Amino acid sequence: MGTEISLEPDMVQWLADGMARPLGSAQYVLAELPFFGYPPYVEDVIFQLQVQGYRPILAHPERNAELAANPNRMAPLMERGVLAQITTTSLLGGFGSAARNAATEFLQRGWAHVLASDAHSATHRPPLLSEGVRAAEKIVGEAAWDLVSTNPAAILHGGEVEAPRPIKKARRWLR
Repeated sequence: MGTEISLEPDMVQWLADGMARPLGSAQYVLAELPFFGYPPYVEDVIFQLQVQGYRPILAHPERNAELAANPNRMAPLMERGVLAQITTTSLLGGFGSAARNAATEFLQRGWAHVLASDAHSATHRPPLLSEGVRAAEKIVGEAAWDLVSTNPAAILHGGEVEAPRPIKKARRWLR
């Protein structure tokens, strides 16, 4: 059991009261930022979650307009051990070029730990998981499969999660 939880100032209390649930192991929580703006309380709530022993995972941070426009805003969160779950539809361009570019950049920087469908049904926002993995493979190679298998399993069982590193492209030497 578990679901996205809106990243709000009361999030820690919601978890304590059982009004919200962490994912699987009770260690990881899937926190959803608003789509527009970057609330001033984000870092404080993340800190409170970590103090309580939770491992925050940001749900589709590439779809937050502020993070898409300024990917460096993710750096302090990544340095503090926050994980990120990007959406296949974003990576494939279905939410526009800003979300696609941000999802690509997060993969390139090693800031994507999970690739998820965020599917709502078979027809409205379908899963597209295989297509998303193939797109991620172009950036992180075969490690893209860890984003949909190894890492989600580790999250559900309380294990450690690693972000795949981008593959190095061969340099072309000009004469």
